[in-house]
Amino acid sequence: MNASTHLLRGRAAVWAAALPLSFALGCGGEKASSTDSAGAAGDEGAGEAGGDGGGGDGASAGCPEDVPEAYRFIWDCGLTSCPGGPLFYNYGEGASTAEGDISVSERWFGFYPDDYCVDTFLIEGTASDVDPADLTCSQCEEVYEVSWTMSSGNQCSLAWGSLFIDDQEEIEGPFDGYILFDTHTAFGDRNEDDAMLVIGAPGKGRTVYPNPNWARGTAIPESADQAPGGPEAYLWTNGGLCANGSALKDAGGAIQLPGTGPLLDPEGRFSLTADKLRP
Repeated sequence: MNASTHLLRGRAAVWAAALPLSFALGCGGEKASSTDSAGAAGDEGAGEAGGDGGGGDGASAGCPEDVPEAYRFIWDCGLTSCPGGPLFYNYGEGASTAEGDISVSERWFGFYPDDYCVDTFLIEGTASDVDPADLTCSQCEEVYEVSWTMSSGNQCSLAWGSLFIDDQEEIEGPFDGYILFDTHTAFGDRNEDDAMLVIGAPGKGRTVYPNPNWARGTAIPESADQAPGGPEAYLWTNGGLCANGSALKDAGGAIQLPGTGPLLDPEGRFSLTADKLRP
């Protein structure tokens, strides 16, 4: 069965994943929490889209055609829920292989009161032997060491480094780090409907910024009884992330987002010790 077929199988499950994070399916079955230490900071730093299921008035206003059809009445394209700052959604689609490689195209949609933009990052990397607990996600079964490389030419004119790694000088990346998946319950069974929790953890040097609200979606395996890991087909989105504060352009033309921090989770950073880093 090919990846396209897998993705079609997962559409119904991903519909639920597109709901705001407070309503989305909790992955991991009996597991206690989505993160060990960054969960509270992530919830505090990441705004949710609207109180009416995430659609807000954006549903009636209508989303632009380049928003995936499944999310046009769920995402708040009318920006009614983030006064004073843009609202971001991500949409990832890709796959991993049995050899441990991963490739995902992740589009970031930014909605402003009277405009919107879309930037795309190609996420590529390989399976890592880093302990998920060292990245504050002890219940995650999979860790990939990856880079986010922009492939859209910065259509949003954002200083993406201020969102990814707390560095306003780094505009487009590539940004290195990790991406983690929680795909199984505490009993070792796949989550219902192949549901998946995604933890994104961009980093710079020893400083890593894990975000427990990166996304939720599906990880559809090639065979139903395979162990955690690839080959899998992925589809994910988040529940909406509000930038706190107005967007300002610096002298170079890139938009800075004051008062936000790495993917709107400024308290989520921590430092890996030297023995946790790969050579």
